[in-house]
Amino acid sequence: MLILPETHARPVGAPSVARADRAPGGGTAEHLALAHAAVARHGTERSALLPVLQELAAAGAIDDGAMQLLAARFALPPVEIQGVVTFYAFLSAPPARHRVRLCRTISCELAGAAAVAERLAGTAARAAASGGSVAVEEVHCIGLCDQAPAMLLDDAAYGHLTPQSAAAAVSVAVARDLDPVGEHAAEGEPAVGGEPAAEGEPAAVGATDAPGEAP
Repeated sequence: MLILPETHARPVGAPSVARADRAPGGGTAEHLALAHAAVARHGTERSALLPVLQELAAAGAIDDGAMQLLAARFALPPVEIQGVVTFYAFLSAPPARHRVRLCRTISCELAGAAAVAERLAGTAARAAASGGSVAVEEVHCIGLCDQAPAMLLDDAAYGHLTPQSAAAAVSVAVARDLDPVGEHAAEGEPAVGGEPAAEGEPAAVGATDAPGEAP
């Protein structure tokens, strides 16, 4: 029996990478420059790949060229870089002013995540109609299984959500963008897109802010 040497699997047609400074898959010069800079900051250890990709995702700079460059710099098959990007929803989502990552693991599903997701979809649509920018992503886990259902709003974690509290948290964040001085934030007034303002404000998990201040 013929035994072939072990190699990394690569789908038919997947481009190979010969040089770190070339992007056979395409990509803009700006994205390549950002990828170079991110790698310079984080290094090329395997553990640095996700932080590099997160930095590029925040800048909307993950394209074929950037992934090819990272494959060369990290000495990984291009398909593995692409696999990481497509596995983590927050890496492949379009850039937005606010990013909501709603957990859809079994613990959150049993606690009512589906109803929260439905309400957030409407909130995001109303925010967009009002001039806001919200991306709602459903992710596998955010490490808050004991506080299900849970979500991340930008960098703040919210647990024990209801559809109303999740929508209010997003609405408050968008309202601050559209009305930074708070002229229309009086208690009882509707927030963005007709969402009712919550009494006080929804508190983020572990928040240490004084009452009435932003989480």
